[in-house]
Amino acid sequence: MLGPEAGLECNLCGEEVCGAFLLTKCNHALCTKHESDPRIQSSTCPCCGTHLPLPADIQVVRMAVEPEVERALCGLHPRVATRLIQNALEFWHYQDCLRAERRAQELTEERQRVHQAARKIAQLEFEAQVLQERVHELQKRKACESPLREMSYGQCNRGAGSV
Repeated sequence: MLGPEAGLECNLCGEEVCGAFLLTKCNHALCTKHESDPRIQSSTCPCCGTHLPLPADIQVVRMAVEPEVERALCGLHPRVATRLIQNALEFWHYQDCLRAERRAQELTEERQRVHQAARKIAQLEFEAQVLQERVHELQKRKACESPLREMSYGQCNRGAGSV
């Protein structure tokens, strides 16, 4: 049985497609769990919104070719066979482009999350520094106000001026 060497991802949910899948005339591949999607039921591609009025506009196809069909191109005129092969190559090229777009979008989203986390870390570090300075000031004030401290009030004021 001949099958694809590279995996196919559902263009809607991104899951790997194994076995049968839905193929739209606009070259979107959807896993069969989307067969009941209301957009599919209303003859609309859920990926791009293309109207798909004919039954042949959405087909259930298989990723692998059964042994009895492996020689299906034999006997076809070379122009017809070439056109079929060209359609298949265009489909896979489009799928590669969609996969690259999905990965680029995922990368952009991840970069945004990292940037937001870095900003939050910087904000928290600043707040921690402010709190440390506040704690230091409170400790100095407490040391000056402590009745156990043998230092006079004037000495505290002189010590508070130097940092």
